[in-house]
Amino acid sequence: MDDDDNNSDSSEEFFDASSEPLDLTPLEMDLQTALTEGKLAISYFFDNRFEEARALLKPFAGSSLYHAMGTAVFAFLGAMLTFEHIDEASTELKKCVDLCQRFRKRSTLTEAIGNTFKKKNFNTLTDLECHAELCMAEVLLMSALLTFIEDENLSGFIRGSLQVRQCYNCFRFCGQIMKHRKWDASSASVKIHFRSGVHLGIGTFNLMISMLPARVIKILQFIGFSTNRDTKRMACGKHCVHYRCSVII
Repeated sequence: MDDDDNNSDSSEEFFDASSEPLDLTPLEMDLQTALTEGKLAISYFFDNRFEEARALLKPFAGSSLYHAMGTAVFAFLGAMLTFEHIDEASTELKKCVDLCQRFRKRSTLTEAIGNTFKKKNFNTLTDLECHAELCMAEVLLMSALLTFIEDENLSGFIRGSLQVRQCYNCFRFCGQIMKHRKWDASSASVKIHFRSGVHLGIGTFNLMISMLPARVIKILQFIGFSTNRDTKRMACGKHCVHYRCSVII
């Protein structure tokens, strides 16, 4: 990852906006509780308690990052394993993208110009904004895979490749946050979840790139990507919300 590239998070926005209105559920949940319930939902999932997992996530899926993320992941896995309900999975991913966009930090024009000439201050990001970047990257990764499966013609490959590029930029920005941001002592647990998510996400991204069809690889090579299957699983704390997800890959 290039530490000098400080504007990669917002340089390109290729993802199609959802045509459906966002579910503005008037429920609120703090980030730490959302992470805790995300871990619990994953435990339910691996115990084959699927309805309990969905019931736990559904009330806050319109307002909490990790509840929306969990809902999208379950829909994505169902579509990938059965090749059915792909439209439903795509809709859930778009809803999650919209929610991530709401929570991501937005730079003013002056800040965008200033970041071109000076190093970005990652300490201005809140914990929630950091996790919004991570969730955005992970959702774009799933969306790219779904696009390649759903649409196998040239336009689908191009759209998927553009999503891969945006996903790469988001993960690169998350890597910069992980290296440069100073976390408060009260955010220690949130930091651990973030670091595990970045490691898992980058490893999964490299695995995905290495397994794409040759036609897609040729498109991505023009963007400067290379394949690396060996980095598919990086260090990931066992007590993190992302740990059990690493078993899948």
